[in-house]
This record gives sequence, C-alpha cells and structure tokens, in this order.
Amino acid sequence: MSRRALEVSDILAIHRALMASEPARVMPGEFRREQNWIGGRLDSPIDARYIPPPESEVEPLTEDLLAFVNRDDVPGVAQAAIAHGQFETIHPFVDGNGRVGRCLIHAVLRRRGVAPRFVPPVSVVLAARPNAYVDALVGYREGRIMEWCVSFARACERAALLSVELAEAIAKLQAEWFQRAGRPRRDSAAARIIRALPSQPITSAPTIHETIGASHQRALDGLKVLADVGIVRQITQGGYDRQYASDELFGLIEAYEGRIAAAA
Repeated sequence: MSRRALEVSDILAIHRALMASEPARVMPGEFRREQNWIGGRLDSPIDARYIPPPESEVEPLTEDLLAFVNRDDVPGVAQAAIAHGQFETIHPFVDGNGRVGRCLIHAVLRRRGVAPRFVPPVSVVLAARPNAYVDALVGYREGRIMEWCVSFARACERAALLSVELAEAIAKLQAEWFQRAGRPRRDSAAARIIRALPSQPITSAPTIHETIGASHQRALDGLKVLADVGIVRQITQGGYDRQYASDELFGLIEAYEGRIAAAA
C-alpha cells in the first residue's frame, strides 16, 4: 500500500478480494445492509456481547475512520491501533471483518512509513492471545483507549523482534542454498530465484518470468538447478506452468509462527 490516502473504495476492494470465494450472502465488496451482532443468539441480539452501529451508519462511520487514518499528525503505531479498534467496532461487513481489520493494520503501518519494506505480522501476534485480544477490544469500546494502544504497541514490538529473527534465519538459509547450488553467478536465473524465493515460496516459471524478467527457458533451467539440489520441489504436474515449493522455507515460517505462539 502506498502513502496515498485510503478511501472507502480501498476497504471495499480489500473485502472483495479476501471474500471472493465466499457465498453471495457474505456480500463481498459491499457494506452490510442489516444489523449484526457478536455473540448471543443467532435470531436475536438479546444476550449479544456487542451490537455494532446500525447499517445506516456504516458508511459515514467508515468515512470518518478513514479521515483519521489519513492524518499524518498521529504516531503511526497509535494510529494503527485506534484504526483497528474502531474498524472492529463499526463491524461494517456481514462477515470477514476480522480479516479486513487485520489488513488495515498493515496498510496504516505501511502508509505511515513505520515499516516501509516489511510489515511485521502484528495481527498474528494479536491472534496468538485471542482472549486478551478480545478483552482489549472490549476495553477500547468502553473508552479504555490507552490500554488498547499499549497492548497493541507491545504486540508490534514482539512481532518486530521475531521478524528480525526470521529475516536472519532466511538470510542464513539463502547462503546455504547458494552453496548447495554450486555458487551460481549473481546474474544467473538460479541465483535470482534464490533471492526471490522468500517472497514467493510457491513459484513457477511464469511467475519467475514476471518477477525477475528471465526468459521462459531460463526460468525453467533455474528451477531445475534448484530442484536437483533440493532447494525447491515440484508439487504439480504439467509443463511450463508446473508449480514448485520451498519446503525448507515453509519449515522456517512454521517455526516462526510457533515462536509467536510461544511468545504469547
């Protein structure tokens, strides 16, 4: 996400992309047109833990939220915390509010330049402690905004520290790959694929062609070099468009997610 102002259309586009495979009743890319609630009975808001604003207020409240999101005079981490808390309070969609709300965290942090190249997975850290997360959101809705911001900032700190560890582990793994692949030339397809793998642990020759500009044949040749030494593994049948995965990279990521859960 760039530093341009976020608009309602961006929020709807995020929801549409995230919920594209869901049933039509979820209304991908559209605000809800009915009252919703959290907890309690399915047929009535009686005993609900929380009742969001009525559907008629969703769009104006979202516009108000984005006016706050687009300010540049608020500390970025606090801005992301309040934006997430307010978004979840508005609960503007039939379903998928949590997913979009987590994307909003990353969009705000990226827009404000807090994490210009890589946004630590703050939402994953928050989700690792679901009860504490829900309690903190309830506190936000009850006006205990500072408590929520402190909780959110601590999640950012944990995510950043663990992300540094992951980045170092990936760099070490890439160095091992270069050795295993026979120290390919820096401009070779194999070397360039190794550098690109962390952002695309599942890849293919067409993807590599688009990412690094290698010809179709060079992309296939590079993948073969890496497959021969176990850096990637072919996971689908087919010709030019067959898919390859980096099992070792996925192993690192799974270990990282385990560290996040343990840190919670």
